[in-house]
Amino acid sequence: MKKLLLLVASFALVFGLVACEDLETVDPAQATLQGAYDTLNGLISDPSNITGNFTVPTLLVGGVEATWSSDNPGVVTVGQPANNLAVVTVNRPAFGEPDANVTLTATLMIASELDETVELTLSWNIELTVKASEVEEVTIENIADVLALNDVAYDGTYQVSLENLTIVGKGSDSAFAYDGSGIIQMYGGDVSSLEVGKVYDVSGTTEWYYGIWEITSWTAEEDTAATPEMPTKEVITDIAAYVNGLLAAEEDQYAYGDASSGAFETVYATVTGRVYVIPGDTSNYNTYLMPTNYDTTQTWVPGTTDDPTVGLMLYYNTFNMAEIKAYDGKVITIDILIYTFRSNNKAFAFYYVGGADGIVASLSDEEAIEVDSNALSVPFNILEDTTLSLPTTGANGTTIVWTSDNEAVINPTTGAVTVPTDGQVTVELTATVSLGSATAVVKTFTVKVGISPVVSISEALLIASGEIAVVQGYVTMNVDGSNFLLQDETGAIDLYMPGDSDEKTAILAALASGELVEVVGERGAYRGLEQLSNITSVSVVPEPEIEFPIIVDVTALSELEGLVAQLVRFRNLEVVSIAYDNYGNLDITATMGSETVEIRWDSRTGDPAGFPTELEAGDIINVVAGVYYSNSPRLRIDSADDVSTPPMTIANALLEAADTVVTVEGYITMNVDGNNFFIQDGTGAIDIYAGGGASPTKDALLRAYHGRYAVQITAKRGAYNGLEQLSTITAIKLLDSIGTAFPMPMVVTSVADLSGYIAQQIRLEGLVFVGQSTDSYGNQDFEFTLGSETVDIRWDSRTGDPVGFPLTLEAGDVIDAVVGVYWSNGARLRIDAEGDFTLPPMTIANALLEAADTVVVVRGFVTLNVDGSNFLFQDNTGALDIYMPGTSAQKDALLAAYHGGYAVEIQATRGAYRGLEQVSSVQFVNVISVPGFEFPTPVDVTAMDVTALDAYQAQLVEFKGLEVVSIAYDNYGNLDIEVTNGSATFFIR
Repeated sequence: MKKLLLLVASFALVFGLVACEDLETVDPAQATLQGAYDTLNGLISDPSNITGNFTVPTLLVGGVEATWSSDNPGVVTVGQPANNLAVVTVNRPAFGEPDANVTLTATLMIASELDETVELTLSWNIELTVKASEVEEVTIENIADVLALNDVAYDGTYQVSLENLTIVGKGSDSAFAYDGSGIIQMYGGDVSSLEVGKVYDVSGTTEWYYGIWEITSWTAEEDTAATPEMPTKEVITDIAAYVNGLLAAEEDQYAYGDASSGAFETVYATVTGRVYVIPGDTSNYNTYLMPTNYDTTQTWVPGTTDDPTVGLMLYYNTFNMAEIKAYDGKVITIDILIYTFRSNNKAFAFYYVGGADGIVASLSDEEAIEVDSNALSVPFNILEDTTLSLPTTGANGTTIVWTSDNEAVINPTTGAVTVPTDGQVTVELTATVSLGSATAVVKTFTVKVGISPVVSISEALLIASGEIAVVQGYVTMNVDGSNFLLQDETGAIDLYMPGDSDEKTAILAALASGELVEVVGERGAYRGLEQLSNITSVSVVPEPEIEFPIIVDVTALSELEGLVAQLVRFRNLEVVSIAYDNYGNLDITATMGSETVEIRWDSRTGDPAGFPTELEAGDIINVVAGVYYSNSPRLRIDSADDVSTPPMTIANALLEAADTVVTVEGYITMNVDGNNFFIQDGTGAIDIYAGGGASPTKDALLRAYHGRYAVQITAKRGAYNGLEQLSTITAIKLLDSIGTAFPMPMVVTSVADLSGYIAQQIRLEGLVFVGQSTDSYGNQDFEFTLGSETVDIRWDSRTGDPVGFPLTLEAGDVIDAVVGVYWSNGARLRIDAEGDFTLPPMTIANALLEAADTVVVVRGFVTLNVDGSNFLFQDNTGALDIYMPGTSAQKDALLAAYHGGYAVEIQATRGAYRGLEQVSSVQFVNVISVPGFEFPTPVDVTAMDVTALDAYQAQLVEFKGLEVVSIAYDNYGNLDIEVTNGSATFFIR
């Protein structure tokens, strides 16, 4: 999970190709090379625990080529590149032997942009620890030997090499191999490199998965001299009898056990049955081959553990699935591989392996038209020039005629697609399917041609299923090796990316680096989880305009429904237990008050390790998790860093010795001088020294400061000139809250002794301005008196050039000030924003008496957003309108106060418009924790004449028992509600 906005590190890279005579010329290709180098850092999640084969990319972002090598090819062997990937075969040391250390190196290369004859190169390497086999060797000579394994010790741990395997069938995710002794599934390798009917020598890892043995993380080398051997097909004409026979033999029970229970053996068969697609079911598991006499008009009843489905389920990663579905309701005969009993679906599942022409059916002309029209499909979106396959004859002898309403974009005769040079166009393609004298069927497809613009994730969630969306976001979690969470500032979505691909490699790299990526994929949903799938492009955004998402604090499980695909944090959970399931997934059970929280670390993201595996009942932990969804929220972690002990309070951190590494949480209350920042929780405050110059650390601190976010920071304790500090920051993450409110400054009446307020903000009221000066660095120094005391306050220019109200002060002006108490062998008072100096506040009632153009300071609650530019503002004495057109930081602060329901203090200029009393030209908006009055209660005006509400201008009022007459939208989308109270009719907008 990319929770850490900052991972502090330093390194040096030396490029060998720099022209000595032109040191100022920078080759742009060097940045591309470096960018590709950086993407590799997250390629291998746990290099210290290599137990099986894996793939590496040979073509990286920006067209950078990667050539891979191993310094110990007997243990780690790099295969030949194919489809921009190379398979790395791992030969683990035998049981009882020591682990092997191997250096894997990638030589990166790209042509210079200054001289195409020059190649720029950069070497990346990683140290791998190949773990020795964890189990004793057994004799595995053929597939039957694998299928006969009945010891859980060999599940996911044992490497095998098998010769003369004939590929008898494939799906998009798996292949099935036969060697005369049995059929086995091959999962987790490059399926596209295998051809049905060819013979291969295969090596990989044995894994028991839901009742079957399979070979995972495999590599294969074709044996061109070997003779293919195909199994004999069973013939199944009575599906009910066949399935009931399997159930009687308890072949379904393997899926509920573990490797010691035995395993289901794949069946190669020709089967006859009736296709049934569950009406209204859009999930992956909605298509079955049922007995030929099955009544498709009856309500579907899914199988149960005690009463499984008497039919065969078509597995969604099969090829030609759409062609099978086209025969919905019809009896067909096809070749299949029944490979498992799916315990989650309560049905035996199969892959169809007969190809596009392998479906046999006896159909009438009407049925042939229906099936062939059902089988037609056209992409929802086309992003580049291509040629569509627009068949003119259906599989069942029908004639198909195509027309297009924009032949310049999609030619219905040739299928040629010409993508517009700018934007996206919508084209309607129409197919007329006919046969003999039967009534023809007309089917229309809407196709969007061209690149759609980048949209926010919240907008992408509104795009229809099947359409292409282009979004930008941060990859925050690897859920299970196939699902990844992507989030921007508006929302979050799941990326479904099964198998291996360049796109998945880029996503994993972005997860590790924290870079913003642009993703192009197809919208859809699965079990309530909104997704992008069929990802066609993943690219790093070089100049991000959005920030890494803030982690949301959760205090009740009911909140998770609104936080799907986002990062959330649980504080102070009490561990009940931890447990591993049969697949090595780590499940953590904990309590949060009276609620039970279940959290999983899926082993497909990497074997669980570290602190989460060491938890014991009674431990108190904090957890940052991703909210996955499958019919209900599911919490997931993917790193040991996701679970931690609760951070210490700042008060306790202040007690720690110098150089002790501590983790604290708090709010950033001040930017002292661009290098020092104050952090405060409910127990104390301390200075953060972030060092000189720009850095990601400072970016995070400034973002937290301006956004009023909380931060969790890991740093080293120390002190400087009496100022207690945190420095040498190693980790920082932003949180939306820490369970306590943002600290408010305390009112202090004397500055004689401020030692009790170090690193805190205080409020000084009734300061009398004496004068100001500017030093040679642009710092502004202000002198005031507070009674008999002299008060010096500095605005350091390193926080930004001093501007606004503080620079307009004249001798004798009386103001209030919020200042930070810095310390350097004594108290030093600091401000960092123009809103830190204010006129003394007045009530809204008194502000309404002030003349136009008078600057006033008032406190109150924002009660209504009238139209995006006008806001109603009220205290316990009166109300007025705030006019704030356009966009500004002040408006953002006002909107935050409105949505958060907290009081603010504003300094603005009095005025009026068409009788509406206002303030405008808002100079600043400050949060007030204790305004001295409650949020205003609406006044009940039900009994009043609606034409006599002048006395309640800018206030909230309440009507009861209104009767709606009508509602209508105007041309601008405004909603007007016409109501009556019995005596009058009026409108509310």
